[in-house]
Amino acid sequence: MVGHSLAADIVLQAVIEAPDRFLTMSLLEPGLFSVPSAAGFDEAMSPLVRVFESGEHRKAMLLFLGGVGGAEVMAQLEEKLPEGTTEMALADVPTLFGSDLPAGSRWKLDEEATRALRHPTLLVIGSEAGPIFRESNAALAALLANVEHLELVGSGHFVHVEQPKLVAERLAAFLIRNTPRPRPPGRA
Repeated sequence: MVGHSLAADIVLQAVIEAPDRFLTMSLLEPGLFSVPSAAGFDEAMSPLVRVFESGEHRKAMLLFLGGVGGAEVMAQLEEKLPEGTTEMALADVPTLFGSDLPAGSRWKLDEEATRALRHPTLLVIGSEAGPIFRESNAALAALLANVEHLELVGSGHFVHVEQPKLVAERLAAFLIRNTPRPRPPGRA
């Protein structure tokens, strides 16, 4: 199971709820709302929510992406992602502000259940990641028993877009190392 940002939190919760259904977790820039730098997240989001509610979806999207990825993030993403990416992101803005962010900010990590997980976990962080992502990475590294780390020098929050080849190679190698091999027929 692989997830980036809020989707990494969703991956973690899915594995907590059904640990037998998953072999590994790959968490790219998870953002836990329980770390110190996340204090005041809802308050900080209020101006963006007002922009969204006023109907300025593009402005709300750019403000949000700029907050997690830096001022020039949209231009960088458009340069590296396929045509139509901006339109897709704009179409997703109502879901982001209407359900994803509110649900994510209310979610509480079950630390006891997280400590009990033994799944091989790849924790990926960009060297230029913001405090919430660095603190989340450190918190999860302290809780999880079987962790490999990947820090991508020069990357911010969008590690898989900024360095796609390296992320793909390291993710593939992690999955290969942690996938059980089938036994040949006739062998016990």
